[in-house]
Amino acid sequence: MTTGNDSSAWPALMARLPSSWVESCSRVMGASQGLAERWLASRAEQARLTADAVGQLSACRNPQEAVAIHHRWLAQTVERLSAEVMHYRIQASVISLQSLTAFANGHPGRSPEPGA
Repeated sequence: MTTGNDSSAWPALMARLPSSWVESCSRVMGASQGLAERWLASRAEQARLTADAVGQLSACRNPQEAVAIHHRWLAQTVERLSAEVMHYRIQASVISLQSLTAFANGHPGRSPEPGA
């Protein structure tokens, strides 16, 4: 009998899984990686834009100019964040559906649709 500490448990489990399920999981991981890479790139871009705005604020000569810069930065940040959240929501749905499909493909007779 294998236990969680047995080094042979993982290969034995992988040998029993259908290849279509393993391949589907691999595709899901690839999609997840793309999502993570996009998130990191977006965070780096936001950091750059914030640094630019801070630089502009430090060069301000009056409060009205500072308020205008801050307002523009905040509006653009919220707009980018809203677009990102929509994209992530769609991608998370796609990844979830891929996972359910992979599970159904690996277990004949099961439907990828919740509650079916």
